[in-house]
Parts: sequence; C-alpha cells; structure tokens
Amino acid sequence: MRVSVIIPVYNASNFIEESIVSILNQTYNNLEVIVCDDHSTDGSWEIVSKIDDERIKVYRNSSNLGYQKTINFLFKKAGGDIIAFQDADDVSHCKRLELQLEGLNKGLDLIGTNYAVIDPKGNIIRKQLNQEENTDRIQGELIKCNFFQKPSIMFRREILKRVGGFREQLQPLGIISEDYDWLLRINESGYKMSNINYHQPLYLYRSVGTAMTKGFKNPTQFLGHDIVRFLAKERGNSEPDSIEKNDLSELVRYINELKIPFEEDPSLFYRKKAENLMFSGLNKEAILNSFYAVKERPWYFVNWRTLQYCIRKSLF
Repeated sequence: MRVSVIIPVYNASNFIEESIVSILNQTYNNLEVIVCDDHSTDGSWEIVSKIDDERIKVYRNSSNLGYQKTINFLFKKAGGDIIAFQDADDVSHCKRLELQLEGLNKGLDLIGTNYAVIDPKGNIIRKQLNQEENTDRIQGELIKCNFFQKPSIMFRREILKRVGGFREQLQPLGIISEDYDWLLRINESGYKMSNINYHQPLYLYRSVGTAMTKGFKNPTQFLGHDIVRFLAKERGNSEPDSIEKNDLSELVRYINELKIPFEEDPSLFYRKKAENLMFSGLNKEAILNSFYAVKERPWYFVNWRTLQYCIRKSLF
C-alpha cells in the first residue's frame, strides 16, 4: 500500500532537509514524498530541488498562494491510497508511518500520533504522549476539542473524494483553523478516527519563533476554533453552512461579535499572543508581548499578572 507524504514549504530553509530526510528514512518505504514550495524567498526551493531521491516529487508555486491552496494542490498530486501530512519545520520518528499504517488497518479511516514540541535546535520543550484513542469519544466530542496534531495525521484518500480538501474560503477571512474545519466535516461523514501512542513521540513539532510571532496578526486568528464550530452547528441543523451557501453575512456577523472584546480591550490581543507563545516554549517572545499588553492598558491588573507569570516561568 503506497503512502503519499505531502510537505508544504514556505521559508523553512533551516529545517526542510531534516524534515524530508526523516520521511525518506522511514522503516516503511513504499512511499512518495510530494513537496510544494510556496514561492519561498530564503533558499528553501534550492535546497529541496537538490535532494536526489527518486521517491521525491517537487513543485513550486509561481507566487505565494498561502497554506490552504498549497495543501489542496498537494492533495491533487498525491498518488497513494494513503496520504500523510508533514510540515517543513518538523521531524517524524522513523517508525511513524509503519505504526500509523498498522493502526489504520484496524478499521480506521484517519489516524494521528502522539508528539513533542521542540525548539529550533531540536530540544524538547514538552511532550504529549497520550493523545485520545477512543473513537467514540472523538466522534462525540470533536466539536468541543480538537484531539489531533494536524501534521501528524495519516488518512485514506477516500476521504478527499467525499469530504474534499481544505476550504480556501476561510483564508481571506483570516481564519487559520482550516484543519479543524476539515476534521469536523470528516467526523460528520461518519469516518472513524483515532490516534496512536508510542513510548516515544512519533512526531516532533518544531516551535519556531518567527512563524509564531509573525503568524498572529489579528484577533480573528485566535477565534478560528469558535468560528469553525459555528459553521459545524449550522450544518448540524441539516442545512448547508454559510460557506456552502456562499452567503457569508451570518458568519461575518458572528465573527464581528467575537471581536468585540478585542476592540474594547486592545491589550487582549497581546495577552492571547503571550499565552500561545508561552505554550509553545517561546518565552522571550511571550514576555515581549505581555509587555505590549501592559503598555496598551497599564491600569489592567491582568496584564501585569500575565507579564509576571511569563517572567517567572522563564526563570524557573
């Protein structure tokens, strides 16, 4: 059974070769690696195009199209019956694909893995060794909690035929939860999903400061999960959601409601950003953003408390 591993790349020159090599060195070797460079400006394309292995297919966008469009392009190019994600910054354990396939062949349609978050040097920041495995719980509670680390996912091609890929309509709205939206639609179609846990992390997710600090540019990006849950609830009434109807008026109204707290308290954006950065082990960037929150609203005690917390966690 052939596995297509898809890797979208954008300005990942420091890590892309390590990422690809970790796939080429898998114990399961009936695979193809499909890489698409989204018009990088840091030499990523030159690195990718020089890797000499007949299992690799490389493409480059003529302009920067964004993550959703690049992923959908890779979906179309994948030739295997099984498709697996891999991000350009990340590393897979050598047994990842082998163990996931074993799990998939036990009646599953989609399977993720446990993982660890690593820093740019490869040092482990934190481990998540016990991902949810119970398919019934995932089926019933995915609307409340995303149980998956997206780039660790492997799934059957059949899912794309029925559910489709990532919805590109989310990108202009500033929504970066396209993977969660996709998983919810898969869940609604009755596919069985689970995770596989190993005594070591099967996927190493790299927390890169530049990506995190530049990635969050507006409040909508913090609201992605709430927004795609809103769309799921629309579909729950046996009706098409706002995107399927091509009528975004209700969705935009809901997004504007969610943004009110950020408009009333401009420091909230920096607090939320600091929380995300701390969770990813980017302590210096978290301290900087908590300082911005204090600067924005120095009379808010919560901002001082956030700054104190970030400093304390960085020291001890």
